[in-house]
Amino acid sequence: MVVIENAVDAAQHLSAAEGWGPPDDNGHAVRLLGERGVLDPGLAARMSRAVGFCNVLVHEYTTVDDAVVVERLSDLTDLRAFVRSVGGWLGRGGS
Repeated sequence: MVVIENAVDAAQHLSAAEGWGPPDDNGHAVRLLGERGVLDPGLAARMSRAVGFCNVLVHEYTTVDDAVVVERLSDLTDLRAFVRSVGGWLGRGGS
């Protein structure tokens, strides 16, 4: 949860700093990074779904199978790719 929230914070910050306009919501903030070339569009879409999954967990919209949560936590590939992509983009000086 905390990592996804931090990813959203980074996406919101980049959107504001680059003047890309305010995102409609947290999922859009992450997708915007895909639209602007910070993230691969596929990664942006998966991260946006992770944001939605966190919303389900936090707000208890529905019952969640604990095994699904554990499964999601066992694969950090997308989170690592997010960090590499945003870090690389910042290292290049942004847009």
